[in-house]
Amino acid sequence: MRSVFTLGAAAFLAACSMSSTPVGGDCTTRANTELMALKSAIEAAETNLARGYAIERRIDEATGTTIEAHAPINRAEEQAKLASLNARLPDVQARAAAAVAQCG
Repeated sequence: MRSVFTLGAAAFLAACSMSSTPVGGDCTTRANTELMALKSAIEAAETNLARGYAIERRIDEATGTTIEAHAPINRAEEQAKLASLNARLPDVQARAAAAVAQCG
């Protein structure tokens, strides 16, 4: 469950980081959204493995502040997740390249 949350959060953050473009964004940005989210998830998994734990963020409802805490990871699960993400990369890169080519 934690890895799903982490992956979802990484994808969400990647999408949000590209939201500085106008509504509708530019074609290249839209074409690369999935690729950027996947790369962000790969980076998060690599970072978790390198440091040996994940960082969980939550909002303290009483104060509205963000609280960060170290969360243990299962190294085998994190490595399997990373392998799965990396396996998807060539297909996502190809789709992004095709979409960018359509941008003209």
